[in-house]
Amino acid sequence: MDISTLNPALFAAVGAEMIPRHPVTNESLPMTICLKGTDAPEYAAAIRQQLDRRLGGEMPTAETLERDHIDRLVQLTQNWHGMRYEGRDFPHSAENARRLYTEQVWLRDQVQAFTEQRDNFFFEQSEAFMAAAAENIRALVDGDGAGAARRQLMKVGALEMRSEREIPASLGHLWDWFLNWASLQISVSADQPMAEIITDMQMLAGVAFRPPEIRLLSRLVKCLRAALAQRLDDPKRPRPLF
Repeated sequence: MDISTLNPALFAAVGAEMIPRHPVTNESLPMTICLKGTDAPEYAAAIRQQLDRRLGGEMPTAETLERDHIDRLVQLTQNWHGMRYEGRDFPHSAENARRLYTEQVWLRDQVQAFTEQRDNFFFEQSEAFMAAAAENIRALVDGDGAGAARRQLMKVGALEMRSEREIPASLGHLWDWFLNWASLQISVSADQPMAEIITDMQMLAGVAFRPPEIRLLSRLVKCLRAALAQRLDDPKRPRPLF
């Protein structure tokens, strides 16, 4: 068996929907919260940042430990649907998630338990699911999309194109960051805000990007979307699972 198909970080990064339950009756509530798992890179990055503060001399208190715990859950919360609070619609945002998990401890506990349970994020057909992801990313890495992405990188960097397979050393790290992110994607939705994608890339890379790097990486994401869209429209190519 190929155990690379059982990578918890990949599945945790894709996320899953949790249906909250009533804190007393345990009945399902008419809402969902979209969560990543604690194996996701964002969670590890948040822990590292918090530990760096401790190593930098910050003295932990009960208040700061609780705040850090909530912040980690906020990092894992992608979206929610059907949420109302104090009689009003309550749209998802980091600020609203932080307020919710601070004021509603029962919900915070459910979110924590859900994100820690790996089987919430694994799919029954994991090998087929991973194969679909690999097939889509291969559309960029091995197909025409790869040349298009590299040409875009060259063009934006105002560099002369010598070979589709070459990337100047000065830009090589951007390609590495991009492929590191792309290798974790099961699909690349055109609806996902570019700012969220760049944030995910920064989490994986462990560094803050400079504005020119953000512009270049944004172009690469657009190339990937175009390559995958073209692949879906080609009847000769196998269709993915999603």
